[in-house]
Amino acid sequence: MKKMLMIALMSLAMTSQVSAQDVLNDIVNRAHALFNDSSKNKQDRQVALFKYDALTYLRAKVIQPTDVMGNSVDYDKLNAKIKMLNEQAFAMNTYINVYFERLAQCKKKNVDMVKFYFRQATKDHPLFQEETDLEYVDAYFNQEKEFPLPFSMNCDWVKTLEFIRTIDWSDK
Repeated sequence: MKKMLMIALMSLAMTSQVSAQDVLNDIVNRAHALFNDSSKNKQDRQVALFKYDALTYLRAKVIQPTDVMGNSVDYDKLNAKIKMLNEQAFAMNTYINVYFERLAQCKKKNVDMVKFYFRQATKDHPLFQEETDLEYVDAYFNQEKEFPLPFSMNCDWVKTLEFIRTIDWSDK
């Protein structure tokens, strides 16, 4: 009986660790729903599309099919990857919120400068140094006039958020 209880508890513990991908999944699901809601305005839908694309890209780069399928799944390694994905997703969401707050608070003459800092910071802090598909990861970055978030998708959002928070915005 004790053995069965231990096995059940261990199974539950492994399941709860793996399902810790809630932050990333929540943002992806909300972005997907918002993008598909035709009653929302164009800018909100474009922001949702960026979030969806950036996090889908990130998840595809970090978690490979071999990480979750097969006979020898390394749960510690998988959980570390999921934790990193959640941290990146949370930082990206926060970064976008801070971006819109800074734009709303800055002086009109400084809007272009604020956009430049936020845009360039995503390019200057790549997560994957070996990325070769720059056309794909910089699709939004290269379309700054058409999209409200002209950011690179290959971005270490945690480091980029830390960097942007070091800037003194009081005079901008």
